[in-house]
Amino acid sequence: MSIRHSRLKRTPTTSLAFALTTAMLAAGAIAGEPQDLYDDTVYRTMEVVFDDADWNQQLRDNWQTHDNTGETIYVVADLIVYDSPTDATGTTYPDVGVQYKGNSSYWFVNGLKKPYKITMDAFVDNQELYGHSKITLNNGIFDPTKIREVISYKIMREFMPASRANLVFVRSGTAGNIQDIGVYTSVERVNKKFMGKHFPNDNGHRYKADSGSMLYFGTNVNQYNSAYSAKGGDLLTHYQDLIEVCDVLNNTPINQLRTELDEIFSIDRLTWQAAAGVALLNWDDLRAFAPNGHNYYMYEDTLNDRLHILPWDWDLGWSTSTSDGLFQDFNNSNLPLTDRTILDIPEIKDRYLAHLRTFTTRIDWAAIQVDVARHRAFTDSRISTVHEQEIFSNFQYTISHNGLANDIPGRRNFLDNQALLNRPSPTIANVDMSPASPTSDDVVWIAAEIAQEASEGIGGVVLFTRDQGRYMPTPMFDDGAHNDGASGDGVYGASIQAWGAGVIVEYYIETSSNDTAGGSTGAKRYEPIYAEHKPLEYQVRANAFDSPIVINEFMADNDTTIQDPDGTGFPDWIELFNTSDVMVDLSGYFLTDNLQDPTQFEIPAGVTIAGGEHLLFWADNDTNQGPTHTNFKLGRSGEEIGFYAPIALGNGVADSYVFGAQTSDISEGRDCDGGDSWVFFDPATPGATNGTCSTDCPADMNGDGMLNFFDVSAFLSAFGSGDLAADFTGDGLLNFFDVSAFLSAFAAGCP
Repeated sequence: MSIRHSRLKRTPTTSLAFALTTAMLAAGAIAGEPQDLYDDTVYRTMEVVFDDADWNQQLRDNWQTHDNTGETIYVVADLIVYDSPTDATGTTYPDVGVQYKGNSSYWFVNGLKKPYKITMDAFVDNQELYGHSKITLNNGIFDPTKIREVISYKIMREFMPASRANLVFVRSGTAGNIQDIGVYTSVERVNKKFMGKHFPNDNGHRYKADSGSMLYFGTNVNQYNSAYSAKGGDLLTHYQDLIEVCDVLNNTPINQLRTELDEIFSIDRLTWQAAAGVALLNWDDLRAFAPNGHNYYMYEDTLNDRLHILPWDWDLGWSTSTSDGLFQDFNNSNLPLTDRTILDIPEIKDRYLAHLRTFTTRIDWAAIQVDVARHRAFTDSRISTVHEQEIFSNFQYTISHNGLANDIPGRRNFLDNQALLNRPSPTIANVDMSPASPTSDDVVWIAAEIAQEASEGIGGVVLFTRDQGRYMPTPMFDDGAHNDGASGDGVYGASIQAWGAGVIVEYYIETSSNDTAGGSTGAKRYEPIYAEHKPLEYQVRANAFDSPIVINEFMADNDTTIQDPDGTGFPDWIELFNTSDVMVDLSGYFLTDNLQDPTQFEIPAGVTIAGGEHLLFWADNDTNQGPTHTNFKLGRSGEEIGFYAPIALGNGVADSYVFGAQTSDISEGRDCDGGDSWVFFDPATPGATNGTCSTDCPADMNGDGMLNFFDVSAFLSAFGSGDLAADFTGDGLLNFFDVSAFLSAFAAGCP
């Protein structure tokens, strides 16, 4: 029986060819590997080849089970992936771990078309399929069209972190007895890799809502762990942040809820997801089965200390009535995410309506139909009237596609005729930031042209900004006193405080109309339209710092030029030069190979450089070797080098250089010690002079470094003989003007 536990890794010994193939797969070396697994224009076939004829029973027996140590139990198979209909051979990935997954999608299917989870590296270390170690194949239990999830996610991804998805045809069985199973949706997993792509970190808690609607049940973790499964982050603090959000959401007075909740939970993300569910007619989301809402994730953004709600399992998009209301199923005390926020707080409600209006513009059947036709061409080619494993009949498939073709334009028509989505809101244009490249000393001014869309009036203009945490609101004014031009000219302005070097500042603008009917805070508009999902941003540059220390020379591909002092290798190196004649203490200064990270490597205490001397730093990413060994290496294909002042002195940039591709054992440096021009050195001069910079003294005609009678004599001799060395004006002629120019240079003396 080919069942194995996840902790057992196979070392194949059957043949040298098999071992080499496995090694290449683990290293990602098989041809075609750079492909995108979730490109929705690519239609693959996946064959799951098991060892045993009773593979289906093995999968059923081990559905959602673990061994007595808690390890996952897999059924072992080889996965053969065909990347296109013309791919006749495919690529084999040996010894993957296979499981059936799901709940209703598992139980409601009696045949073989159950959903799969495939773990590429269950038994072969580091084995991946196009960069992914876990593959999710959904069977579309409630979707006869087979494409709702794919087209829904594609629309949502513009406005929120959402999975990518495409269609694959699955065949399963044993070697020589493979049978067609059907068309599946391959969906990107909401895992650590996903978080790292969409957030500034990947180390936060991840909660999957299996049957939870964010109700508060006290502080006992056991009241939550059955409704929300937890992964990632600090295991000792699992559920604490989730419980805090539930507490604030359910128990904070309404007049304080907006501010207190937004500190720990992204309200903007909530309004986008709620808008997606309503716009795209998904009934099986956070609103479903109250008080047991499901099919969403929560992620803890550890940089900003906030939870974010994320969508999941959208095979029931486009599945309800095209006339569903704008607040369909929101009014339910068991759904505080919508009932206590969107319905009860006018500011959040108006934000939600603005996002719903934006979503409406993306329900464009002419554009969506192109994808639908392409997907259907694939599914049509894979479905036959005698297909035994498909869940739905050909008739159901055809009828559902006809319904989808009616529902999508029908939903757009309904939303286009909703008064709350047609309220005019002030427009935003020509957003300007000044200065364009701010330093740590600069207060930044944001200005924008604001105009009425109709005659709604301008009720308010707000600049939302953050460096970390929640976005903070600042009113913008058209009064001539906020870097906004003349008073009343339609340009509104507001300032952002000065921030330290390297800080990334995000911002967006919100406008509101004067329409406050029904308690509204005014119809709203955002620039960018994505609000917090894709804000405008800038990174603060370090202020220039006046220092006698310069980056003088470096080598990014040291093959044989110079070993480090320990004789352990030939690392990259950076040479600093002290242009002054006094010793400089480098303690607390910084070196970096990323100008966006000015504090990457802090030079330890006690490192000094004497006047007129050179000092080498070894860029070997090995600080254990000593105080002149950095925590980075240089890239031979081109990179940056920065030298920054200590934090106490403002962390300003003292010197920097951006370089291109390098050649082995050839350095790049200043043409002379401390000079302005950069050249290549072969041989390199690590720790030694690049040459003395020439001193410009044109009247020193005999080159002895002094100005005296002999220089006058030399000039007169050259002038009298017609030697253009006496052409001090550079016009190619010798005349009185050259004599005058020489006398001026002589009087000025030498530096």
